[in-house]
Order: sequence, then C-alpha cells, then structure tokens
Amino acid sequence: MKFFLALLLGVFALLWPALSIHIVPHSNGSLPLRTSYDFIVIGAGIGGLVVANRLSEDASVTVLVVEARDLDDRAEDVTVPGNVGQENPSRYEWTMTTTPQEFLDNRTRSFAQGRAVGGSSIMNGLCWTRGSAADYDAWRNLGNPGWGWSDLLPYFLKSENYTTHADASLHLSPTHSKHGRQGPVQVGYPRYVYNQTYNFLDGVQALGIPLNEDLNSGYATGASLVPSSVTAENQSRADARAALDVDVLVHLPGVGSNLQDHTMVQPVYKYTAPAVFTALDIVGDTREAVKAEYFANRTVEHLPPTYDVTLRAGYAAQQAEIRALLSRRDVSAYELMVTSWGQLAVSVMHTLSRGTVHARSSSIFDNEPPILDLRLCSHAFDCEILRMGLEFNDRLINTDGTAAMMPRHAGGVVDTGLRVYGTRNLRVVDASIMPLIPGGHIQSAIYAIAEKAADIIKQDN
Repeated sequence: MKFFLALLLGVFALLWPALSIHIVPHSNGSLPLRTSYDFIVIGAGIGGLVVANRLSEDASVTVLVVEARDLDDRAEDVTVPGNVGQENPSRYEWTMTTTPQEFLDNRTRSFAQGRAVGGSSIMNGLCWTRGSAADYDAWRNLGNPGWGWSDLLPYFLKSENYTTHADASLHLSPTHSKHGRQGPVQVGYPRYVYNQTYNFLDGVQALGIPLNEDLNSGYATGASLVPSSVTAENQSRADARAALDVDVLVHLPGVGSNLQDHTMVQPVYKYTAPAVFTALDIVGDTREAVKAEYFANRTVEHLPPTYDVTLRAGYAAQQAEIRALLSRRDVSAYELMVTSWGQLAVSVMHTLSRGTVHARSSSIFDNEPPILDLRLCSHAFDCEILRMGLEFNDRLINTDGTAAMMPRHAGGVVDTGLRVYGTRNLRVVDASIMPLIPGGHIQSAIYAIAEKAADIIKQDN
C-alpha cells in the first residue's frame, strides 16, 4: 500500500498503516508531484487518512493527501493519556475563536481543532464511544438509506482493535460481535483506575442505576468506564497519524450550516472524600422534564437568519428525530463525565441549537480563519439541559454537521455516497456530514464513516 502526502509547509512520510512516499521539495521549493493522481484527499485528519489508507491498498492506485501542517513530535503532551486535561499541545491547534455568543454572555469562545497529520485525533480526549443504535437509525430516517446502525456496525468493527480490562470489578463485559479485533486503531482501557471510579460505580448500583457493561453495544445509557483510543501494550495515544465574492459553481445553502457540538460545562468541585462520587437516576422524572422543555421551545425563531426554506425543512425533520430519540431509555439526554480531580463535566448529547461556519475571505491564500458562530444555547433547551446537569451535580456532591448528509431539498450538502450535490467527483468524509451528532464522543463514528466511504469510492471506481 502506498500513497503520497504533500504538506504546505513540508512533506513527510505518513505514519499510518500504509507505506507512504517521501516527496522531497526541489532546491527551488517546488514539489516533484505527478501530473495527475487517481484520488486527491484534502486534509490528513481521521477521515482523510482512513480513506487514503484504504484506497491505497490497491498498489495500482495513486492517492495524494494534502495537509496544511506537518507531523507532531510525539512528545509526552501528545502521546501520554494522563496529560489529557493537564497539558495542552497548542502548537498543534488551529487558533480559532467564535463570534461573540449573543445567546450566552456576548463573549467569544476558543474552538480548538487539530493542526497536524492526524487532525484532532492527536489532541482529543481519547474517548471511544459510539452513542446509541437509535442515533444512527435517525440518520437513515432523515433520508440516508444505508447509513443506519446495522449498516455502520461493520465499519465500526473494521476500524478498531479492541481489548477489554481484566478487572472483573469494573463490570465490563463487551459483546464480542459488536467489537473488532483486527482494525488499525487500538481501543482499550487504562491499566490504572482511580479509586473514584470504583466508588462511583458502587454508588450508582446502590441507588438502583444500572451499569452498562458495554457502552458501545448500541445501548448507550447507564454508568461505565469509558474505553479510549489507547495502545494496550504501552498505554500511549492511538491516533490517526501512527458570503464572499466567489464564483458559485453549485448553490448548496447547507454548506457551513447545521453546525452542532456537544455543549459542555466543566465545573470542578473540591472534595475530601472520594466516596462522594455516587449518582441518582437520570431517566424517570428528569427525562419527562426534558421532553416538556422540548415541546415548550420547539419553534424555529432561534435558527440562524441565513437559513432558507430547505434548511428549515431539514431542521424540522431533525427536531422530530431528536424528539423521538429523547423518548427512548437507551438514548442519553446528557453525559456526566467524572475525573479523578473532582471535575463533573456535563455535555448535552442532542442539541437543538444550530450554528454556522463560513469563509472570511474569497482567496485561499489569505489564510484567514473562518467566521465561526456556534450559537451556543440559541435554543433554550440546550442550556436547560446543562442547568439540570449542574443541579444533579449539586445533589451528587451533597449526598456530562456543517455539510450534512441529507436530501438536497432538506438543506443537505452530500448524498448517501458522500458526493457533494451538483458535482461528479467531490466527496466530503469527515464529521461535517453527520446530519445529527450521535449521543457520544464522535471519534469512533468518524473512523466508521471513513471506512464506509472508502468502500463506496472503491465500488464507484
């Protein structure tokens, strides 16, 4: 297997499970590239590297990967999982800032994205969760046949090399048919587990909250130790590296719209007794309150002013799916992540706010950051969920798609083959194609999307 990796600031071999070719610049700075390639992949993030790797399995195929930055230095702030949240490898981040968030406090927010070969997989929190099966069935229900849970599961398996934890007291019992053993991404658990983890799991059992022995089985509620993208042998990070004056060729209003993120607050509570890490049932009355809040706020006045009739139609369809998801007991409304230092981070899993990201300049050479507006809590439902999560924290310590794959008439940007509407050979393979973000950390979903994309591209060629 081989493919070519060209970087704007240098050219390097790609450390992914494929043989890449060094492209060394000439003395005048020019690159000795071929006159043509079978495939050109823009961006060496998770999606780009997976697609390039799979396409290059055919030795007769040439693939060029273009990336704006170089390889990371494999320093400890990148490779050592224990540094997540403690050290920030900012040298590998794109420096992006949102517009003032008018629905919060009119202040800007930083928005970190990976700036290296491997993209954000070299700096993320390593969490490897898929969300519920219903999350992906919602993609199918939004007009994307072939993209439901059963369609994507083979690609989740294809991407991972899963190992479980030997400690029986952690109550981990993975469903073997739901996990891969021969994929390129190492997935496992830390060898050292803090006492707070055991205290938390004991507490939720005592309160009648079920443990989830396999969060990635398609049933995504309950309490569990979360698997991570770590190498079992040495416990190191397993990443994907190892309206402007522009001529519009295809008018797709959905480009840059439908921006979603898991809105999060990360309060840190000082404590002296680790036994405070218990939990109460977050389904019953809390879930009913969530549904009531949703129905009370399901207007579209909070949508970006740039939304046209197609985007509004698509959003209405998304709302219907989210309403259905939140009525299920296997789908989470929010995530509560517990750390060893007392942080109880609350993240909304199915947001109703929608943001935008658009180019700032008509020239690709201006190197200007995009205009990024997350529009956090533009729908009051999202902040209400955060408030409920924080109230739960109080009880706990006193006793957690801008190029959407949807039909074009619903504001979609790509079809089910990930091909941009109105083009022949342009596809998008990254998180932006998700019509709804799943109720979990999206890293594993991007790997699965890219694995499926590679098969689609091979079949079409």
